[in-house]
Amino acid sequence: MKRDTLETEAGHEVRCAKCREFWPADPEFYFFQTDGRPHSWCKACYIEDRVAKGQRPGYGKGAAHGDRARAA
Repeated sequence: MKRDTLETEAGHEVRCAKCREFWPADPEFYFFQTDGRPHSWCKACYIEDRVAKGQRPGYGKGAAHGDRARAA
């Protein structure tokens, strides 16, 4: 699926898949994948979602990956 893009006087912009706003396709606004493409969400949406997940009841309360091995 092709992303929505704009060419403005400021340069190349892509639309964030979460907030649906256009932002410049540079490291100030997007994290980049190893192949050089910007992540589908802008940095603000990505960070906001990570914080929101941390505030959900029960999120991160499960056993750590190594807990079972240490308990045995």
